[in-house]
Amino acid sequence: MPVEVQIPVEIQMPVKIQLSVKIRRGVAISLLTAALSLGATAARADRHQPTDSGHPLRIVAYVLHPVGVVIDTLIFRPAHWLVHHEPMATLFGHRN
Repeated sequence: MPVEVQIPVEIQMPVKIQLSVKIRRGVAISLLTAALSLGATAARADRHQPTDSGHPLRIVAYVLHPVGVVIDTLIFRPAHWLVHHEPMATLFGHRN
């Protein structure tokens, strides 16, 4: 003989229990956040060693970088702008 079981469409928790679950969840999140933040240690940078700095290529780069920026600004960008427009675009094969 089959047994009929009625399953409710929606099970609703009483308001008191719903509030209790929200409070527990909030407390758990707060405790987890506090535990993770209090367990972190401060980061420290390495001390600067003058003997380790001053690589010759870095010194050359300090001098050449501004020169490259000036060349890019005064020569290459205007040249690209000229070649970007017709009839130069067809002549040089520039594609958009």
